[in-house]
Amino acid sequence: MASAIQGLIGHQFTLATDEVLKLEPPVSVIERELAALQGRVDLTETEKRQLVNARVGQGLFKNNVRLNEHACRITGIEQLHHLRASHIKPWKDSTNEEKLHGCNGLMLAPHVDHLFDRGFISFADDGDLLVSDQMETSVLNAWSIGVPRNVGAFNVDQQHFLSHHRSHVLLTG
Repeated sequence: MASAIQGLIGHQFTLATDEVLKLEPPVSVIERELAALQGRVDLTETEKRQLVNARVGQGLFKNNVRLNEHACRITGIEQLHHLRASHIKPWKDSTNEEKLHGCNGLMLAPHVDHLFDRGFISFADDGDLLVSDQMETSVLNAWSIGVPRNVGAFNVDQQHFLSHHRSHVLLTG
């Protein structure tokens, strides 16, 4: 199974180190998911290949993000199963390299991911939480997201992706 995955995703497979692999579920879990996918008769071989690539790519991206981010910067939640690896520069706008780049992501609680992906919040390079004028204060209050808030500075690579998020995703006026 591993060689099949390596053939599908090429050199990205070799980027996974022993340390990174510890962050994802055991290989047996992934292999079971991929085996179940291969057994589906409602998908063409091309669709199966695309889903395998997506599943493996999601795992690599999440592992790469975890090298920089260990918790949701808003909630402080550290448990991986309660977090999403959220692209800073949206996947649709990213190059193939950027799609898997660990600095193009944040580990976010699902409700924070929702706000970030839809442009209701973003972050300044120094970590200040930026809130769109279109964001309802009542929602922030209900989710205990206090403003102003600083979540800690971002590294230079993250700042590059955050610049794109502020310019193209954060909702204005």
